[in-house]
Amino acid sequence: EGAEHEGAEHGGHGHEGHGHKGHTHAVSSAMLTTSWLLIGFLVSNFILLRLVNYDDANVRSYTWKMLSSTVSIYLAVVLDGTISNCIMSLMRASLGIEEPESGCDWPKALVATVLCFLWFALVNTACYKLRHPQHTKYRFAASEIGGGNTPLSG
Repeated sequence: EGAEHEGAEHGGHGHEGHGHKGHTHAVSSAMLTTSWLLIGFLVSNFILLRLVNYDDANVRSYTWKMLSSTVSIYLAVVLDGTISNCIMSLMRASLGIEEPESGCDWPKALVATVLCFLWFALVNTACYKLRHPQHTKYRFAASEIGGGNTPLSG
């Protein structure tokens, strides 16, 4: 009779005799790291939200400048990797160059160097074209974006 009542207590859904006592879930280091990163991202977002809506205009201005620089660097890294990989894939396919197993990848180093010099020349040309006083805002944007992205392309 005790077994019948045990099933009734659980609503009779098939957990008779399968108590949950002593049953634990193992937490891996990846799960723990992911949970701490999620909490960190949430806290960071709350802090940024507070700073963006702060009463002092200077704090708001510097917060937006910091966010702008962060996004610019992130996009530069992503675009640099994408463009370099695309050029290398096209070059390897058209010239029949095999990817090395280990060691220095000379074609990739050469492409990265050429891209760095091309980007540097493009930024300097844009800043030269925007040298007149009426283009001050655009010149600043070009120098900031280009100056931050040129080292990443090399």
